[in-house]
Amino acid sequence: MEFMQTEHLNIRRMRPEDWSDLFKYLSDEESQRYQNKGVYTKKECIDEIQQMSQYNTNWSVCLKSNHVVIGFITLQQVEPMNSRTFKLHFNFGTNYFNNGFVEEANIRMLQYAFEVLSAHRVVGISCVHDTLTNKEYQKLKMRKEALFQKAFTYRLGKNNKPVWWDIHLFAILKDEWIRMVR
Repeated sequence: MEFMQTEHLNIRRMRPEDWSDLFKYLSDEESQRYQNKGVYTKKECIDEIQQMSQYNTNWSVCLKSNHVVIGFITLQQVEPMNSRTFKLHFNFGTNYFNNGFVEEANIRMLQYAFEVLSAHRVVGISCVHDTLTNKEYQKLKMRKEALFQKAFTYRLGKNNKPVWWDIHLFAILKDEWIRMVR
């Protein structure tokens, strides 16, 4: 599948030229506060989107009204493959949260995961302090399964020491998804 639609959105495979729309929030400190790579320079954004567009696991989310790319979603199968578990990750500008767009896009991706890719389970992770992302996982009826203390570090703090983040693990099973959409 190369293209999906919702009421307000087009969701399509990421393209290299998407960098210009994505740069608007990938270069924004508030939008990137809890993202692993932090704030992007223009060159970093171009390179990253070029690389991401080579894989069929990365999707750009576009408004139908004006075709602007407002974020991206990655849906990737994780090891072991026979577990049929997929990881859902999304990155949107903060101004696109709390207006239904992020939830609408992710519901469509869950539908794709369970109905097309035959996923058994979809998981998502987020920093405990990332209230916007945590709320979105909860809106998707993903249950909080675990708290991993000081599980990830992406940045260096004072004295070049790693800054460790506590991480929530969210998950939803196919059975739960089926009950939810009925």
